[in-house]
Amino acid sequence: MYRAATTPFAAWWNLRWRQNHLWINYAALGLAGLVLSGEAPEASHWVRAALAAFHHVNVYLPRDGSYHEGIGYWRYAVEHLSVFFMALEMATDVDPWPSFPWLNQSVRFRLHHMFPTRGGMINFGDTPEVEETSAHAQLFIIARAFKNPVAQWLAREIEYATRQNPEDTGRLWAILGYDPRVKAVPPDDRPTFALFDDLGLFLIRSDWGPDAILVAFKCGPPGGRRNTWMRISGLGVNLSHSHPDQNSLIIFARGRPVLVDDGYARYKATRHHNTLLVGGLGQRGEGGKWYDENRPRRSILTRLRPVLATPFISAARGEAAPMYPTAAGLKHFGRLLVFLPPDLVLVADDVAARRPVDLELMFHFRGRLSRTGAGDRFLLQDETGRKLLSARFVSPRKLVARIRPHTRPLFGLRQAAVSVQRLEHATLSLGPAARTGTFRMLSILKPWTSDRRIIDLKAVTTAGAFGAAFIEAGRRNVFLTRTGPGTMTHGPFRADARTMFVAQDRAGNLVALVLAGRELSCKRESVLLADRPVDAALMRRSQVLVVLARSARAAKLTLRTGFKPVRVQVGGRNLPSQPGWSRGEITIDLAPGRPAVIVAVGPRAPALPGALAAEGRADFFLAR
Repeated sequence: MYRAATTPFAAWWNLRWRQNHLWINYAALGLAGLVLSGEAPEASHWVRAALAAFHHVNVYLPRDGSYHEGIGYWRYAVEHLSVFFMALEMATDVDPWPSFPWLNQSVRFRLHHMFPTRGGMINFGDTPEVEETSAHAQLFIIARAFKNPVAQWLAREIEYATRQNPEDTGRLWAILGYDPRVKAVPPDDRPTFALFDDLGLFLIRSDWGPDAILVAFKCGPPGGRRNTWMRISGLGVNLSHSHPDQNSLIIFARGRPVLVDDGYARYKATRHHNTLLVGGLGQRGEGGKWYDENRPRRSILTRLRPVLATPFISAARGEAAPMYPTAAGLKHFGRLLVFLPPDLVLVADDVAARRPVDLELMFHFRGRLSRTGAGDRFLLQDETGRKLLSARFVSPRKLVARIRPHTRPLFGLRQAAVSVQRLEHATLSLGPAARTGTFRMLSILKPWTSDRRIIDLKAVTTAGAFGAAFIEAGRRNVFLTRTGPGTMTHGPFRADARTMFVAQDRAGNLVALVLAGRELSCKRESVLLADRPVDAALMRRSQVLVVLARSARAAKLTLRTGFKPVRVQVGGRNLPSQPGWSRGEITIDLAPGRPAVIVAVGPRAPALPGALAAEGRADFFLAR
């Protein structure tokens, strides 16, 4: 083992620093060195070799805590690493944890993949949908090492969800790793969304409760952006456990997955994911038992950018055309995911090809799917007839929809995969009736969480934008999207309509705005990216600043804008002037869902050098 690990190219894995086999073998080598210390003269060399290897591993891992082989292989790799580090700490005076901060950062990666009902997880890549055993042991060890209260809470949740599993191999390590002094704290006050930019992965949920809706969207170079650059330079690892699934999404609602991924499949195929087929062709690298994408320079162009997250709307846009083979003739495949809390998911697809081709957008549903009423309207029900989700699709072109049973060959005899095989699935494929070089479609996916129903749906096209108008809960809504630069207005629509805009401005930012009867258009958007605080310096030259509280509680916010306001409104009421306004310092009491509108002096406001301060946090955008 020592010779295989330390002799270049003696084993296929020994220079693949992010590959789980390297982690497992070096952890085993280090553990053997600790056990045989004082008995085998070479034991100290084994331990030092393992420590040196994991130093290299830490250098090559992404800073956002993600893992390129998916959440299932995160557990597999971390299981061995955490046990070795714990044994090293107990047997010697070496503290290895500070030199490997990725372990603590990866708790966020694991947390946001968890189903709201526990007992399962988002399963992009070779990952089972059900909760795997022993994951709680690694989290107990990480919580102990980094004094991480959320890791302690997550470990307890997973331990409870898997308590009946006789194959739980992590109980011993959980006992050794558990530290009762670390308080378990649920993530209730943490952001309900997470962006893992390296993988191009965006996860958003309505809240942290068991009845929450969870949406996951993926679009990035296979194996992650950092690993793709390493592959270009010859240092990257293989992508065996990745899938040809860019611009794919997963939805969890009503206590179960409703729009699903194929998990640990026997062979990798794009048609098994919720994304696009072009003339029957999927993305590069499909068709084999292991995923093999061999054009990293092309893949690096695949991206999930930009991403927007506010209390009233969250959105992310992916571009996946570089992942398709040249024979597909695809120039553009943009997908915009929009989540409107608490229970509405919108997916806008924009496809352009070099010649007329057959296009199919695939949707894999868990349950019984049936067409209802006229047009492209569908209802998803479970095995007992309980309503799970309603789906409607609009397009400027005539759509052809096909429903067929969803079957897939599964890999091996993994318990998780066998249990999924017994569940009822349905595949819905949608596309234009004839071959075409351009295609746009809007999908409105409404989990059946209440009696609110979407009615009066119709397509809307105006000023180069495409979308839909519909009535929900008695309110007329208009949703519009465009992928090109420019500004949109909502003049053609009734003043009592709630209008939702999503677009990209000339700087490449996502523009989003929800209006109720105000004749305003979007000018520039600067909002929260991932879960970092807002930086007001990002905003430039506009006359209207809108601020919204991010948390569910009221917040007192001090905003240093750099300009004297003409008017400040909160919830539609003007605020009287206060000390500090002449210096551009504004203090407001902000209630959730009640925006503050601050109007600047002059045709152009100066750049905003300040930032939010004081209690609470807020999201804000500029409009003109």
